[in-house]
Amino acid sequence: MKLFVDSSVLLAASGSAKGASRLLIGEAAERGWELVSSLY
Repeated sequence: MKLFVDSSVLLAASGSAKGASRLLIGEAAERGWELVSSLY
């Protein structure tokens, strides 16, 4: 599954170890999801 990740999600995940954004990144790795973002 491909999930589009906005830059705000990436910033939130890098700033908090317990937030939903970090959970999403961790779940993606465990479930084999492909995270995609824009170059802009």
